[in-house]
Amino acid sequence: MEKVNWKIIISISVLCIFGIISLWTVAPLVPDKEPIKQTFFKQLVFMLISTIVLLALLLPSYRYAKRGCYIFYFIILVLLIYVTITGKDIKGASRWIPIGPFMLQPSEFMKLAIVLALARFMMYQKNISTIKGLIGPFILAVVPMAIVLKQPDLGTAIIFFPVLLAMVYVAGAKVRHIIVILLLCAISIPAIYTFVLKDYQRERFLSFIMPSKVEHDKRYHQDQAIKVIGAGKILGTGLGEGMLTEPYYVPERHTDSIFTVIGEGTGFIGSTILLICFIVLLYQSLLIAYSTREPFGKLIATGMTTFLAIQVIINVGMNIGVAPITGITLPFVSYGGSSLLTNFIAVALILNVGIHYVPTFSG
Repeated sequence: MEKVNWKIIISISVLCIFGIISLWTVAPLVPDKEPIKQTFFKQLVFMLISTIVLLALLLPSYRYAKRGCYIFYFIILVLLIYVTITGKDIKGASRWIPIGPFMLQPSEFMKLAIVLALARFMMYQKNISTIKGLIGPFILAVVPMAIVLKQPDLGTAIIFFPVLLAMVYVAGAKVRHIIVILLLCAISIPAIYTFVLKDYQRERFLSFIMPSKVEHDKRYHQDQAIKVIGAGKILGTGLGEGMLTEPYYVPERHTDSIFTVIGEGTGFIGSTILLICFIVLLYQSLLIAYSTREPFGKLIATGMTTFLAIQVIINVGMNIGVAPITGITLPFVSYGGSSLLTNFIAVALILNVGIHYVPTFSG
């Protein structure tokens, strides 16, 4: 275990501490949720389980994952289809499968499944530099993306695309082909906006792009998030103090908007410390991906790092007003068992690549 990247371990530990303290602060104010002790201790259980899973995944080499990548992908794909048809409806979305007192969200685990399946598919693919060679990876990512959009879960679906692009680039795709894909996606945006997005999703984008053209209640979430973060100023108002003590002031303050709790309570200083932890985590993860020459490990580290980075960028961006509200949690900080476990597994696989990759003359 001497090759464990302790900078990554320390970073996610600090992030989890931020999350637990923020959740304890905000739990009494969460509408229609479990009592404070139940919510708080449920997250502690999630964290304990996730930590055990992380430690267990550090022991065997990541190379053993090659055997089960496609099986895992198709199991999660089946669960995605199942939950889209019969899953528990929460706030208009069918994303969860009830398992006793817990809720399983397959779309979270599809982030892992896509990375593993793409890594397995492309690790020795010879024609990835051709348009034909991109068809397979494109199908592996787009099929679950379409199902997730149907649930609807726009935030998670958005994550799949940059993960795909980052991995095909590292696998050897030509930049001009990636640019063509981006242009085709840009052309398809009006059709997706018109025929795929739900009314409330279109309202979120309109409120972000043209806030003056949208009624105030449609901008409420983002406007309140910006106000609350701004109220924290340099040192913060103190956790549990300030505007967030008013019930219902910011929606989803324990999940999507937990950055507002940190921003107001700890101010610029606390928010900066939080972001530095993310920067250290992502930078160290990128170093592992960059230094790994074995294709499967390199692609795993690249994909996992990308989906963590996109989550951070979008979540922080939507809370400070530079990205539309899309319902993406803040890794290791927001409440949610499926999200927390997925993020821990992603970091475990990145660390595993760093531990078990042995450089050779051939890479």
